[in-house]
Amino acid sequence: IRSIQLVNTPELDKLSQLAITFLKTHVELTFYEQGYQLATWLREQLVLPRGKLDSKALLSQWKVLVQELELPEANRLDAIACWGPRHGPAVLLNLKSLRHQKPSGQSATYAHELCHLLVDRAGALPLGEIFGGRLPGGAESRANAFAAELLLPRSIAAATVSSKLERKELTELKE
Repeated sequence: IRSIQLVNTPELDKLSQLAITFLKTHVELTFYEQGYQLATWLREQLVLPRGKLDSKALLSQWKVLVQELELPEANRLDAIACWGPRHGPAVLLNLKSLRHQKPSGQSATYAHELCHLLVDRAGALPLGEIFGGRLPGGAESRANAFAAELLLPRSIAAATVSSKLERKELTELKE
């Protein structure tokens, strides 16, 4: 991480300030609800298409260093978003993580780390705590919900499921 150069990311920095302001108006929500709202807000800000989203490409567009590493001894660690006054921002993806055996797992991880880069840069967690397994539950819950909603908005998923099921099947699901 020390070898990561400081990168000027004005577009990400501006969105980050706006995202933090947006979240301040949603403090009454649970963390995962904040994640859903934040992802919807970001899609609106960027005028993103309703379809598939390439979260890795979005990070690259914002000049965030994306580096893929193999950390076999840390297969439960999916990735690390890092930033600081002299380094980054960057996302380091662990290719040995169990989640990354499929491209969809990598995409979800990139979207998750994007959430941290948007709203958690002011409250950085020391690297030692991450490797020690002590992660803040609220920030992780928010980032997980953000990633899910950013990659596949619930409204699209629900509409797709509804259009493909017969009325009888929907009634059975409801019960």
